[in-house]
Amino acid sequence: MKKKKIILGSSSKFRKALFETLKLDFTCLSPDIDESRLSNEKPDDMAVRLSIEKARKISNTIKNTNSKIVNLNDFYNHCKS
Repeated sequence: MKKKKIILGSSSKFRKALFETLKLDFTCLSPDIDESRLSNEKPDDMAVRLSIEKARKISNTIKNTNSKIVNLNDFYNHCKS
């Protein structure tokens, strides 16, 4: 079984530093999307929309079937509850 790769779909230096503290082997890929808020968009809706757009953009660049997209917003919400 091949070792799975962790890909951080973010260009955030803060998120990269957080991952580095976990001592994980990971790669950063910038999704390079427009993160502007849409007219009348609620902050929670914006977070969900952006996470989906980022996941789609990164998944289109990944051809490795051992890679998995992880939505950090879901992880964060899980930790809050």
